Amino acid sequence: MNWKKIAKNITAIALLVALFVLVDPQELAGSLSGADPVLYLTGVTLFLTTYIAAALRWQRLSRSIGYDLSIGDAFKIIAVSYSFNKLFPGNAGDVGRSKIFEQFHDVENHGNVLGIVALERYLGIVSLLGIIGVAFLFIDFPVEALGWILSLFAGILVAFSFLLLMDEGFIEKIKALVPIGSGFVSDLLKGYRSSSRRDVTVNLIYSLYIRLTEALVFYILILALTLETGFWEGAFVTSIMSLVSGLPISPGGLGPVDATGTGLLVVAGVTYSSALSLVILQRSVGLVLMAVIGALVYLLHEYLL
Repeated sequence: MNWKKIAKNITAIALLVALFVLVDPQELAGSLSGADPVLYLTGVTLFLTTYIAAALRWQRLSRSIGYDLSIGDAFKIIAVSYSFNKLFPGNAGDVGRSKIFEQFHDVENHGNVLGIVALERYLGIVSLLGIIGVAFLFIDFPVEALGWILSLFAGILVAFSFLLLMDEGFIEKIKALVPIGSGFVSDLLKGYRSSSRRDVTVNLIYSLYIRLTEALVFYILILALTLETGFWEGAFVTSIMSLVSGLPISPGGLGPVDATGTGLLVVAGVTYSSALSLVILQRSVGLVLMAVIGALVYLLHEYLL
């Protein structure tokens, strides 16, 4: 029995339950029912455009390792992968991306595919930390408690940048230190380092578009609830939520992500019921909608272009 996994699930569920136990149900219902439906649907529509950027990024990443994907197939792979990340623990959509890829295109080397997944993740972290860094210039509330989280992701960023920039001789020394599965590690590193500088730059722009659009969607939801929180406070909160959702804690970060977002909004001066309402609206888009879209694509992909 995997006690560590059980402990993670119990903690995630406990956090989620605590969020709703602490709120007045009538206040929460009143806050949610008062949300502007036109603004909410505007946010949803804008969010859907991130799939275009994500598909274009995946198409370009795939071409760097020799796969000429159509934009339609790239979208299907991304949609299913994102859905699996939300529905299953351990970022299953990313870990199993090469198997998902195989449903739409022949795969010659799974290690190479996971290498470009790692690069995609790296670019996402760069974008999020960049937005957080800019937001720090405009926000005005204590964030000391987040220091360890930011330090963790900054360390990951440095390590991934190091692997991207090192020469082949150094990479060979790294592979020599890996006694098990060194062939797979070699393939993964090859995929990770396969993109040209131009491709990395273009894909970083796609990543920035995705993350900034998510921040704008969050701000639109703030407006839908008529809250006074500013754009950069919202961008900071939703970026931190995205970082936490990437940790292999629970499916879609359910529990920890919601607690993090609600807590940060309360620290920023938002009432508890309004903060939880905003997180619920955001999760209805960034969790529920993504899971549904991917599930539909997975079930109906043979009928889609």
